[in-house]
Amino acid sequence: MSVHESGAGAPLILLHGFSGNYSRWGRAAELLARSRRVITYDLRGHAESAKAPGLDYSFDAHVEDLAGLMDALGVERATVAGHSMGGMVAQHFALKYPERVEKLVLCATTQCLMRNPAKRAFLNLAMYLLILFPAILGFFVRRKLNTKPAELFPERENPALDFANAALVRCLRAIVNHDLRGAVSRISIPTLVLSSTQDEMIDPALVKALAGEIPGARFEPIQNNTHFVPLEQPETVARVVESFLEQTPTQTTASH
Repeated sequence: MSVHESGAGAPLILLHGFSGNYSRWGRAAELLARSRRVITYDLRGHAESAKAPGLDYSFDAHVEDLAGLMDALGVERATVAGHSMGGMVAQHFALKYPERVEKLVLCATTQCLMRNPAKRAFLNLAMYLLILFPAILGFFVRRKLNTKPAELFPERENPALDFANAALVRCLRAIVNHDLRGAVSRISIPTLVLSSTQDEMIDPALVKALAGEIPGARFEPIQNNTHFVPLEQPETVARVVESFLEQTPTQTTASH
């Protein structure tokens, strides 16, 4: 596992999304490191992490990776922030290890992406084809990334930051079956939910629904026309996150 740290102070762990790597919080991570110990790493199946096709890529496995990382770094308790798939990992982690989460930041993510049972069943069937031919998924994901600015997506020019096709398929299967509807209402940790106003991957209405289901959660829409709001609006994201982290629990609840 490739781990990167910057700054000093209270620990803040930033989790990247599907097909990403530790750099996906971009300049927002740098800005947050002015007052925090910012920790980023590659989720399994991505960049310089373990990528073997036979590994477990369930959210349970990602949760245990995070718990193990915190143990290895001597971090008993931290604020956990996740973008997209990383936000799904953060939700699962907060439910399993609430005592280890100081605050929770969920960005451009949802408690359930595939809400239509028929669509979910179809996509699960499609997974069998993708498992046999994982390069299909890799081709389409890389083609989308190739339209993005290279300075924001360093994996375009650095093969070490690329994902593994077979691992990515299994991560996608976990996303398709991710369903914490009802469960996230048990989260009692102070929570900030950020949404890109024109997210093309996760409907902003689903992000807002997540905020509505977590008691006392603060919802903040950020003007942006793609899914990658931490990369494309780093100053705004950092400012909103910093404001949230500086609030006391009483102030956090009152802002809802």
